[in-house]
Formats: sequence, structure tokens, C-alpha cells
Amino acid sequence: MFGIKVIKESEYNNLKEVAHRHYEAHKKEQAVYEQEKKDCDSLRNQLNEKMKEINKLREQNNNLHREVKSLREFKRDTLDAMGHIDLAGFQLQYCTKKCKHCENEQHDCKKYEFGKHQYCVIPK
Repeated sequence: MFGIKVIKESEYNNLKEVAHRHYEAHKKEQAVYEQEKKDCDSLRNQLNEKMKEINKLREQNNNLHREVKSLREFKRDTLDAMGHIDLAGFQLQYCTKKCKHCENEQHDCKKYEFGKHQYCVIPK
């Protein structure tokens, strides 16, 4: 069945006002939704860029860590090898702050410095 309801003009205007406010609120919600969507996309892109930078820096850090480790091993091996070089009647030894040969006056020990490292040449 189909029927028509007759309402007062003030009631009609009131319903029209409510419908208009609902329509305006819906438009504002859509605008806010679109702006939030743009903001989320922008933040996602920024996050992806930062993650790429972090991964690149992490890879550089790992490479530098491996290089430092390799250089430390090379330094340790070099110092160990230099300490056991036999120079005919002399022994070359890596000298630390508490060098036994330098503190002992009986030994005729001579110190040589190469950069930050000291070596003692000890007669046999």
C-alpha cells in the first residue's frame, strides 16, 4: 500500500534541516577520512624510507665491524710474529709498560718505537 502523510511546514523544515546537517556531517567525515588516508600513506612512505636508511647503515656498520675485527686480528698476529723474530744474536720482543727485560738492569736492552708500539732488541 502507498500512502501520503501530510505534515506541518515547520516539521518539514525541521526534517529538511536535520537531513542537511546529516549530509554536511557526512561530507566532513569523508574529507577527514581522505585526509587521514593521505597522512597514513605519507607516513608509510616516510617509514619505508627510514627503514631503507637504517638497513643501509646497519649493513655499513656490519662491514666496518668485520673490517675492524680483521684489522685487530692482523695487528695481533703481526705483534706476535714480530716478537719471535730472531735477528742473529738478538731477539726482537714486543715491549709493554711492564717489560721484564727493560726493568732488569742486567740485560742490555734497547727500545725502539714504531708508531704507538715499542719493541725491545735483546741480546741473546
